[in-house]
Amino acid sequence: MVYVVVVYDINVERVDKVRIFLKQYLNWMQNSVLEGELTPGKLKEVELGLKKIVKESEDSVIIYSVRDENLLGKKFIGEPKSDLQPIFGLPKEVWVTIFNPKVVDLYKGLTQPEIHDKGC
Repeated sequence: MVYVVVVYDINVERVDKVRIFLKQYLNWMQNSVLEGELTPGKLKEVELGLKKIVKESEDSVIIYSVRDENLLGKKFIGEPKSDLQPIFGLPKEVWVTIFNPKVVDLYKGLTQPEIHDKGC
């Protein structure tokens, strides 16, 4: 599996088509940003599908990939646009702060009540 972040700047005529296509494979995070885990074969499908939709002379798509999501540092500034609780299974007070790998280690293996007992 590969953890993928896709960022795009697409002409308004095609932007909905790209977003709808990508949501078949990845989680919507905010405007023009989707992410999630894919097999190498699914990643290739995404790339080929985007090439059919995107007009390379007008549009731009960047695909970042890492072997493991834990290798990707992530920090929110402001309110996240997507509802990440279903993805992480944790209350908002926790998931907004757990993108620091040291903090993630604190919560690994804990149940929801145990997380609340830690003051979150």
